[in-house]
Amino acid sequence: FIAIFTFSNKTQAATLQEVITLAEKQFDGVAFTAEIYNRASNRVYDVELLSGDEIIEAVFDARTGNLLESEVYSTLRRAERVSLSLQRADISLLQAIDIAEKSLSNSKATEAEIRLRNDQYLVEVRAGRILFDIVIDSKTGRVIKIIR
Repeated sequence: FIAIFTFSNKTQAATLQEVITLAEKQFDGVAFTAEIYNRASNRVYDVELLSGDEIIEAVFDARTGNLLESEVYSTLRRAERVSLSLQRADISLLQAIDIAEKSLSNSKATEAEIRLRNDQYLVEVRAGRILFDIVIDSKTGRVIKIIR
């Protein structure tokens, strides 16, 4: 794979939202989970997308936004469950992240996912040194609860 993203300012790291947008364009899919974590000595973003009836996992360098690797899963049952959850949702994963970050001052999302059974998004945000889980209704975008 080739690099799909370059920052004009190399000191700025890619955000979770930027990487989700890139992944959705690159793989012509809809993201339903995304997280940042340490792998070896690098920070990476892991994004799972639904593209047609396939689930794709894409890993991006958190500093540059470059695609590092991707893998296609052919688990039709899981793809069907994800598809149903996304069809029921009236807001996207990106919108849920935006809502979560706005619900707490100076917070940044580190992980987000659609919950497959109860029409909710779960978004983890960091505010200072504290992590919060924010549960958002996937139909209305309303914050259901904030858990410290």
